[in-house]
Amino acid sequence: MSEAERVHRAWDRIEAWMRDHAPTALAGLRPPAEASQVAEIERELGLTLPPGLVASLARHDGVASGGGQLAFPGGDRPMSAAEILKDARMARDLWDDGSEDGEQILDGDYWHRQYLMVAAQANVPDGLALDCRPGASFGEVGDHFKGEGTRFGHHGSYAELLTGLADALESGQPAGWPLKYVAVPFDGEMSWESAPKPPTEPVSLFEEAARARTPAPVEPVGGELAPVAEDGWAGEYRSFCLTFVHGVSTGELLHGYGALDGAFTGRTRTEAFEDRGRWTNCFLPIVRAGYAGEWAFGIEEGHQEGLRDEVLRRLSRGTRAVALRHRGATQLSYYEDGRLVTGFDTSRDHLMPGEADPHDIFPGLPGPRRVPAPPLGRPPLGRPLGALIMGLQSAENVRPDLRQVCDAVAAALGIDLAPDALGGALPSARILPLLAPIPGSSGPVGYGMGDRVDGADPGRLRTALIAQAALAAAETGLDRFPEVADALTEARTDPAPAPVADDSPLGIRLRTVVAEARGTHRAQSTDHGRERFRHQDFQDWQDREAVGTALRALRELPALKAAPHVVGRRKDPYWRTRFVADLEGG
Repeated sequence: MSEAERVHRAWDRIEAWMRDHAPTALAGLRPPAEASQVAEIERELGLTLPPGLVASLARHDGVASGGGQLAFPGGDRPMSAAEILKDARMARDLWDDGSEDGEQILDGDYWHRQYLMVAAQANVPDGLALDCRPGASFGEVGDHFKGEGTRFGHHGSYAELLTGLADALESGQPAGWPLKYVAVPFDGEMSWESAPKPPTEPVSLFEEAARARTPAPVEPVGGELAPVAEDGWAGEYRSFCLTFVHGVSTGELLHGYGALDGAFTGRTRTEAFEDRGRWTNCFLPIVRAGYAGEWAFGIEEGHQEGLRDEVLRRLSRGTRAVALRHRGATQLSYYEDGRLVTGFDTSRDHLMPGEADPHDIFPGLPGPRRVPAPPLGRPPLGRPLGALIMGLQSAENVRPDLRQVCDAVAAALGIDLAPDALGGALPSARILPLLAPIPGSSGPVGYGMGDRVDGADPGRLRTALIAQAALAAAETGLDRFPEVADALTEARTDPAPAPVADDSPLGIRLRTVVAEARGTHRAQSTDHGRERFRHQDFQDWQDREAVGTALRALRELPALKAAPHVVGRRKDPYWRTRFVADLEGG
């Protein structure tokens, strides 16, 4: 059978499958290309097209653009003759200029004058390349990745590529290289979804750390220990976050941060800095605490937990809290009884929503009085490039502003921090970061579900979302934690469950899952953690984190606003069918 005959037979099979499963996508196949268009490619580029591509273009001149159309596994969409020629011209103009650099690129490893891009991704310059060089490799199809180059050896011809596509569609089996995908028809369209993998239990950074007999070596995690010789708050720190809370103990302060340990360890500045860089401490933030008269303080390097809105709201309940962060620019946030009063930043001259003018509360702050934030889309008044400028200035240039901010806060609030208050071993704790707030809107639902979700009965929508969240929790293994299983049961029976409290069993579990994802990502990229933690472990914890966010959204948001956080979290590529059935009451 000739190459052209194999191509047409493959297209017969592909079209038959699309007729039964994806008729809308079938309509997106373009009519045959003109023979003159194919001849123009050969004439202008000075090459001979393999017969498989010529036969395919004579059947369909590529595929119409847009989602839901036919593509090869992984999403590479067959290109038209015009698109192939346009891409070849761009490659020629970019690389084939006779320069030494161009010749190095066109050496056959990254690209070649006689390669053609014949299928492309929608939004990235990656795709499938066809080898048109005379010789044994003539007609092979390979993968081209920007920045990496072109790799052959997976498809001996365009006919083989199309036959593989037909096989994958008819069998429903995973296809593609190196990642595997399955073809999913839905609503007359089709998409390639990641093939589900057998469930595995990810390695727990926290469990491994608990089993470790000795502290791990310190891994660099950013920040600076180099001292700055000057008086004043945090004078020896080049960058820091310093938070004060009025009328509380150091234990209460550390608990407000989200301290993981009940017994607080004495740590020096160096010990705290090093401990946050050990996988045996799960790369958690370390906060040291002490007193400045009636105020308790927490000091951090390399993190800024004390400046987070959720932390300051918690620390300031029934009292007052003020946080200062210095790293190039100096930032200030002041809260009373759980609400924001004002904020200040040496890199901006405008007020953020909800802020009073900080100069009214802290006379003596540097810079002009603040003005309201400009309308959305317009640059702020004053110094629109302030943040960039402050980031580029040296520490010596920005320290005067830091000192002025510290003096203004000290004078207004009566904070008297002794010169040696930050020295020596201070009570300290590892911090299990508090849960970040869930955005009220995370954009459209997508996945072809927008109209169905928008038009659904709210009660039925909530039931369908809970079912999706429960299945996602089972697929990721998150439901093995009893707190999560109990929360799913509660969601099914209580139409308005309470938001997740940070210190509740569920809150602590979800905070731990987030910390597992962050810490495992850090650990698997280090020399000392490489033999223990894989990238797959990070992905598994990240998936659990996403499902945890979905559970919180179902408790804290109306069903319509929770939907973007829930829909699409499943591992099953055919989840849409079950979800639609639940929405329709099937």
